[in-house]
Amino acid sequence: MNNLNTAPRLAALAGTTALLSTLALPAFADVAHIAPELLVTAPGGVAPIEEVGSSVTVITAEDIEKRQYRTLADALQSVPGMHIVQLGAKGTVTSAFSRGGNSNHTLVLLNGIEINDPSSANGAFDFSTLTTENIERIEVVRGPQSGLYGSAAMGGVINIITKKGEGAPRTSLKGELGTLGSFNTSALTDGSYGAVSYALSLSRQYTKGNEITPERLRAGFEEEEDGNENMSASAQFDFTLSDALSAFAFGQYVDSETDYDNPPQDFNATALNREYFLNGGLRGNFAGGAYRPQLTFAYTDYTRRTLDKPDAGNPNTDEESTNEGARFIAKLDNYFELAGNNFNLGGQYKKEEFESRGFLDFGGGFVQTLSSSADEYTLSYWLTDRVQFGERFFASASLRYDDPEHFDGELTYTVTPGYYHPETDTRVTFSYGTGFRAPSLFERFGFTPNSFGNAYFGNPDLEPEESEGWEAGLEQGFWDGRVLLGATYFDTDYENGIVTVFLPTFDSTTQNVSEFNAHGVESFAEVKILSNLTARADYTFTVIDAEQTVGAMTRRPRHKVYGTLDWEAGDGIRLGTAVTWVDLYRDVSRASGAVIEGDDYTVVDFTGSKDFGEHFQIFARVNNLLDSDYEPVDGYQAPGREFALGVKVTF
Repeated sequence: MNNLNTAPRLAALAGTTALLSTLALPAFADVAHIAPELLVTAPGGVAPIEEVGSSVTVITAEDIEKRQYRTLADALQSVPGMHIVQLGAKGTVTSAFSRGGNSNHTLVLLNGIEINDPSSANGAFDFSTLTTENIERIEVVRGPQSGLYGSAAMGGVINIITKKGEGAPRTSLKGELGTLGSFNTSALTDGSYGAVSYALSLSRQYTKGNEITPERLRAGFEEEEDGNENMSASAQFDFTLSDALSAFAFGQYVDSETDYDNPPQDFNATALNREYFLNGGLRGNFAGGAYRPQLTFAYTDYTRRTLDKPDAGNPNTDEESTNEGARFIAKLDNYFELAGNNFNLGGQYKKEEFESRGFLDFGGGFVQTLSSSADEYTLSYWLTDRVQFGERFFASASLRYDDPEHFDGELTYTVTPGYYHPETDTRVTFSYGTGFRAPSLFERFGFTPNSFGNAYFGNPDLEPEESEGWEAGLEQGFWDGRVLLGATYFDTDYENGIVTVFLPTFDSTTQNVSEFNAHGVESFAEVKILSNLTARADYTFTVIDAEQTVGAMTRRPRHKVYGTLDWEAGDGIRLGTAVTWVDLYRDVSRASGAVIEGDDYTVVDFTGSKDFGEHFQIFARVNNLLDSDYEPVDGYQAPGREFALGVKVTF
């Protein structure tokens, strides 16, 4: 791996880790964590999950530690209806497909603030860079959610909620060694001091990696290691200013360096990503909690660089390119309770900008030049309501209007009634909603000319992509909750899909031409076999109907199963197994670009840990226990069997 500036980064890591471990301050105030049975990503503010009609999955910090998820992508692979696609090795571009939608049809939030990348060509979020050491919980709400969250929430919303300080100071240090030259370290400290609470984290994940290009595509070249190094630091502060007013501030920095391959083989291609996420604001609590305003300011910044000089494996490719994007948000939420209703009346100003520069030389005189720059603001307004009728019926509704600078506004909505019958532990839900995605800045204003006199031109006349969908779900408990079964049918129509097309002049641009329907069933069974032994299986069946297969039907599995078995063996010992089976029925050939039949694959992971009192833990895991040889994307092979062993010290 090309370890650019590794030495100073390691020195910074060591120094900051030492600083974190010294921040054990006396505690005088607590900041409570969100309870597992509550949902933050809900209409009208924090709500019991039982009162939310949309399909929801919550991954807690306990789940992350038990499963030993090291990245956000690892954790999301367990979510029903969601498929995570990584281009082979750790750190390579990673996409999420929710309920058959495209990779840019899922909105990603960090503490409620949008973090989809405005510098990305299609506006999608790359899940390869976020690690889990500072994550308190991940909430995934499926189905069209633009009525709540606006653009890009066509297929669902992922809200990443970070840790907050609570009570007495507590510091955890973790180190892990593994095969493929893996070495992971992290430090987390949190607590409170008077009216101030804090949570600080720092991590480094490193691996020499595996060869991501399979032998059949390497044109006789030997395999190499495609490695990754990821550095991340975050800080969360909460301030109690008075009984009615509090303030908060959060910041996170991510620096990732990843090796990748251009075909047939590439020995020095490197992707460098740097990301900043900042937000802060004020929260009010008036009239005994009946009125709770929140003012938030947020800034996100992305820099993606690609470096690839000619080498023996790829003597013709020469690339130096940079894509930069930024977003500023000012947001006001007004939560209030009135006559049994929980309302939120809010508004937002969002400004996005991006710039691309550099070149890509394919050899033979064919050179592309990146020469794009654009910005846009959007004004948004929304009203949501959540209400419970008696002890059994509940419902929510959301109405939102987004008014982008360069095209007409979009009105979206969501309605989610439901019913819970406690005597039989039966829950019935229904959801209907609309969604949209504003075209990315590159899709509308991008410009990439080449040396042959042609170019990619953005299309400023693009219309937003739109979705309309519904779902109906049933959950049933048996034997005092020891067995829980559930199934949800979903159906979503997508219109005005944006694709890249070639013109008779040999130029290319984007047009609204794609339409498709995605429908299917998400089902699960959870059984508490013994008091200390639990099994769960999730099965998702997805059918996509589309006239155009490319882009609309690829890299989404028709069948996906995710099963787990967890055993609390006693004496501080925990063992767990996770099995993933994916039937990827269509893919795009890396060699030819044609649509091909995908292969199914099975991956088995094993985790175990042993606590020695409250302060010391040993943990281990085996990824891909059966050493399955598989390609999550055609032409990009995943790692084989991996072992890891680590220790955690808490004080």
